[in-house]
Amino acid sequence: MGHSFEQGPIHNEKDQPAMIKRTVATIKDFTGKPPSGWMGPGLTETYDTPDYLKASGIKYICDWVYDDEPTEISTKTRAAFHLALYARMQ
Repeated sequence: MGHSFEQGPIHNEKDQPAMIKRTVATIKDFTGKPPSGWMGPGLTETYDTPDYLKASGIKYICDWVYDDEPTEISTKTRAAFHLALYARMQ
């Protein structure tokens, strides 16, 4: 799972697409595989972040903490999915 290249809120990132590509490339270089998921620092995003993530090959996002069920998020190219990182206690 990608997180960011440096810790800091994504809405303050000057070039989100470049940072995301650098993060994905670094993980791929180290592990041999690109990450398929993303959880941004501080769970922050802008309205454009899902498009940038999808364009970089990210398939699911864990930044939107509004639900505990997978949810489809529309992007300019195709859908991405949100997955919450907590389990509902019974």
